[in-house]
Amino acid sequence: MKQPISQWFIPMAIGAIIAFILNPLLALLLPDQAQPYAAVGILPIMIPVAWIVFHYVRPRQRLGWGCVAIGICLLALFTFSAWDAGIADPDAWSGDSGAAAFFFLIIFGIPYIVASLAMIGLGMFLLNRSV
Repeated sequence: MKQPISQWFIPMAIGAIIAFILNPLLALLLPDQAQPYAAVGILPIMIPVAWIVFHYVRPRQRLGWGCVAIGICLLALFTFSAWDAGIADPDAWSGDSGAAAFFFLIIFGIPYIVASLAMIGLGMFLLNRSV
């Protein structure tokens, strides 16, 4: 039985967004590897995510689970990038580097945390309405 393209659109979009979010995360976690910014590095993440979303999530809940997954990936991306920047180091908060760490949290932290929590909240709202 052939599936129409409209049923594959949301899972492929969710997979592509998650792959683009997780791509820099992979570069942070695997610094000795080449940074996988080419499409070849994105496809191994996008295809399994799209397949899982298509086969295991009901059609009415796909958008909600996609928003929750994207929100969690955004929160993980900020957490690992702040960790990589040295925010967790106590010496990072002394002198001028403390001001830089504070402005890093203000400029990048607040929008990422608000956006990720908004995506998770929107996803939970959509999941609640689709039941």
